[in-house]
This record gives sequence, structure tokens and C-alpha cells, in this order.
Amino acid sequence: MKSQSLSNISADWSAEAEQWVRHELSTQALGDVIDLEPIRPWSTVLRIRTDKNRFFLKTCMPALKHEPGLVKALAAWNPKCILNPIAVDEKRGWILLPDGGQTLREVLQVEKDVSHWHHILPIYARLQIKMIKHCDDLLQLGILDRRLKVLPGLFQSLLQDKDALLLDQEKGLSQQDYRRISESIPCFASMCLQLAELGIPESLHHDDFHDGNIFYQTGRPVFFDWGESCLAHPFFSMLVGLRSIAYRFEWDAKAPELNQLRDRYLSEWKNFANPDELQKAFSLAQRIGMVNRALTWHLVVSNLEGADREEYADSVPGWLQDFLYSE
Repeated sequence: MKSQSLSNISADWSAEAEQWVRHELSTQALGDVIDLEPIRPWSTVLRIRTDKNRFFLKTCMPALKHEPGLVKALAAWNPKCILNPIAVDEKRGWILLPDGGQTLREVLQVEKDVSHWHHILPIYARLQIKMIKHCDDLLQLGILDRRLKVLPGLFQSLLQDKDALLLDQEKGLSQQDYRRISESIPCFASMCLQLAELGIPESLHHDDFHDGNIFYQTGRPVFFDWGESCLAHPFFSMLVGLRSIAYRFEWDAKAPELNQLRDRYLSEWKNFANPDELQKAFSLAQRIGMVNRALTWHLVVSNLEGADREEYADSVPGWLQDFLYSE
């Protein structure tokens, strides 16, 4: 098949990017490009097929341009569970990645076996624990700063962007909700302080931790798609994680199986707090994490245009509503 020009696929792509891909693959003897196929338009991901294998090129939106440097560093620190990039261009926000194989989602579509998650969650927790010592490095790499001490200020700033909250629109916040959530800022700050006082160190947090962002080969998880990751309370990751598991297995939010998975994850943190403190920290982190998720969506949506922006705009007020009504 004749290769397509990147510039013919999307205005976001250019002949320069195509040239970079061809050069990197050729230099490392990884094959000659046969075709290029866009597979994720709004986040700008391209599948590349060569005469030897498949690869993926991701160009990051300006707000998430730190991802290439972050992925390169994470792969160096944790080669067993991070997909090692073929090449990165940190200045332009480009990452060239190998094909990681099947995802956990693909595995679970064939066999709905929750034991895979019981295997994966401790590995992910140990990755987070290992990354505690790299907090300063993560900040220097430009990772999103969502530490507990800065979250109240970010929350207050978010509420100033009333357009993003879709006030009095069908999928937005009502004026009543807006007043209530504005009045909750002191309470939110108190919650952040309580969580900090429990002494669980902040670390790497994957803000979109679900089965679609985990390659799973021969029982070994490889975590990817780190653009929305933060330096934050590590337990935030279980907010999306457990919700996605409940969705995949068609469980109620209060299913005992979810508590078992929570406890499996928390067992790795036993050196940082006693079981009661871990449970308390987990509960606080799940609620505070909803605001963090709204902040991430606000960052992403603010960088989208047209139909893409319209499609995802309700994610910001949606997570704020979850925070408000999870009291």
C-alpha cells in the first residue's frame, strides 16, 4: 500500500513529522514505512505499519507536551512496566512507540477474569512507591502539579471559568449547584489537609488509569498513555481505576469485589500507615480525586476546538457534580 502523507491526513500533522518517523525507524533498522493510519484524531495518534512491525506516533497537545520526556524517564526508571519509546522529540512533543500488543481491555473482552486486576494493582502500587523518590524529577519534567497543598487554589481558579462549567445548560451546573460547590472550597481545603496529615507520600498518579491504558502480555502489565498524569496523592488513581473495573464487570458501585481490589492495592502501602488510616486516606482521596479529574478535563477541553470540544465539555461539570453529590 502506498504510504499517505501526514499532511494529507490532518492539519495537525506535517511532512516534517513523517520525515522524522521515517528517519528514526530507518536509523534503528526497524523497517520501511508502508502506510500511516490516523486512529485517534483529537489526541493525534497515528498507527504506522512497516515491512517489519507496527509502531505508533503520538503528538501531544501543548498543555500535555511534557509526556515525551516523562515517558522516556519512566521507561529508564521502570523498564519492566513502562513501554520504552523508540524515539522522542521533547521540544515538539512527539513520541514514537513500539506496538505493545494486546491491552488488558482486549484480554477482558475474551475472558472476564478479575484475577488479572488482582495481579496488576500491586504492581502499579509498587511503581508509585518507587516513584516517591523521584518527585522533584517529575516536577522538573513538567508533570502536572496536583499536590494537596496546591489543589484548593486550583479548585478555586477552576470555578472562575463559568463557561467551562456550562452554567444552567443541560449538561452543566445549575446556579444552585454552583453556589453549593463555591461554598465547599473551605471544606475541600480541610479535606486536603486531613489527607496530607495521614502521611501517605505524594507520587506519580495516572489520571486515566483503566484497562485500555495497560498492555498485558503473558501476565506482565505495561502502563502507557501518561499525558494526563500528575504529581499527586497516589490513591487518586483508583478513582477511575475502580470505576472502569465496575463498568467492565457490570458491578454495582458497592460490589464487595471492588472492596477486595481496593484492599489488594492498599496492602502495598502498609509501611506508610495502619489499615484504618489507609482506609480513611483512600476514602478522602476518592472524593478529592473527583476535583482533580475535573481539573484535568478542564485542561484538555480548553485545548480542544469545534466538535471535539463540544463532545467532551460536559466532563468538567460532570466530575464537579460527582464531587458535590458524593457527600
